[in-house]
Amino acid sequence: MNRLLRKSTKFPIISEQFTVRRYVILSDLLLERTLFHAKQRDVEGIRVFGFQIYAASVYLKLGGRVKFVGNDTWFQGPVGPWRLANHLKARVNRPEDRRRIFLEGIDLSGKDISYRDLRFLSHMPMLQYLSFRGCRLIDSFCVDRLVCLRNSLTVLDLSECKQLDVGSLTSLHKLHRLEILYLEHLPLVKQSVLEKVNDKLLDCLPYLAVEYRTVLDEPRMLLSETAVQLTQLRINASRAQNLLLDRQAEEDKETQLESDREIKAS
Repeated sequence: MNRLLRKSTKFPIISEQFTVRRYVILSDLLLERTLFHAKQRDVEGIRVFGFQIYAASVYLKLGGRVKFVGNDTWFQGPVGPWRLANHLKARVNRPEDRRRIFLEGIDLSGKDISYRDLRFLSHMPMLQYLSFRGCRLIDSFCVDRLVCLRNSLTVLDLSECKQLDVGSLTSLHKLHRLEILYLEHLPLVKQSVLEKVNDKLLDCLPYLAVEYRTVLDEPRMLLSETAVQLTQLRINASRAQNLLLDRQAEEDKETQLESDREIKAS
């Protein structure tokens, strides 16, 4: 009788452990199967529509906005790749039509974007505007992945990303063409630390304009005004450089003439 009681008391424990282990195994298999099918879906979509159109449709399904080069329209809503291709007048069966289409801007403000959702960024050579404002899942790993945009990205918005800390901002100096950076309302980064980060970034990126206000009532700098100011700074800098080069060329020419005169006189 005691043996039967012992067996009856042990049986539920064994079955519970077996159920947990079975659940973990099935969960792993389901995750692998989901990722496999997602990867296959990506491969098929990229083969048919190209990287730019298919990636744009993925970000639109996530609730974001996208903009293409040469098109002033910001697409928004669950727009499929076929509709995007028709609007952009890109024939799917013509690879030359897909090669001329590039994404210029992506706005994912307030969306639950994870590290895996950034897998298409390495194939966007002309992406200039990227916004993660209010994305609570953006962390240092996501910021490190933006290095692939170092030769094209000019505007980046990381405001209200609650997981970003000082270590997350160290890799931003690798974005060589970055001109406008928004770092507003980061709860893990103090104001004094942001000022130091701003100074370090300006040492590497002299044309960078950083917005790191922490007061909610303060007005935010308009993107168009900042872009105009930066463009004017670049124009003035290029004019000054051209004047210096012209002056140096004239001095070299005068020096060469004087040396020729001395040689003739001797």
